[in-house]
Amino acid sequence: MLEQAIKSAAQINRSGHDFNMSVNLSARTLSRRTLPDEVREMLTEYRLDASRLTLELTETAALANDGSDLDPLLRLRDLGVAISIDDYGTGLSTLDYLKKVPAREIKIDQGFIKSMNDTRSDLVMVKSTIALAHSLGRVVVAEGVENRETLDALIGLNCDYAQGYLIGRPTSYDGLLRRLSLDAKGRAA
Repeated sequence: MLEQAIKSAAQINRSGHDFNMSVNLSARTLSRRTLPDEVREMLTEYRLDASRLTLELTETAALANDGSDLDPLLRLRDLGVAISIDDYGTGLSTLDYLKKVPAREIKIDQGFIKSMNDTRSDLVMVKSTIALAHSLGRVVVAEGVENRETLDALIGLNCDYAQGYLIGRPTSYDGLLRRLSLDAKGRAA
């Protein structure tokens, strides 16, 4: 799947669009010591700039207590690949995890985002996570944005990016190409 994502992102960029690709990493994939070399080879083969690729650590991709899992992440980061912490605020994504992982981006779990307008504690969690991430020089993505009220609240909290059904629904590769083409035509008009 990672190779297909890199290949697709490279094709889209060669067709004249500035396009970044994000791919979730499973714990099993992350544990492969050869992963950085494999990623470097794929980026070279498909001629995709490493800065166009973000690898997301899922909650299940917990790091070993001894920090041995950090080496592949550090090597990926040194290649220029962005690292993201997915589903931040749930399960194993503690402050220690945030401190150890060389992530450029933090994605706040949709459970907090979807209820932030109704539950004060979730709003406080979102607000403080954005402030903490920014103070650490990280970019913040809000997951699960499904209505304008939530998007407006996130804009007011200086959240960097949003994803969810309000922004765009899952689509096929061909559907993505059509949307990029329509977006480009809209900017030119």
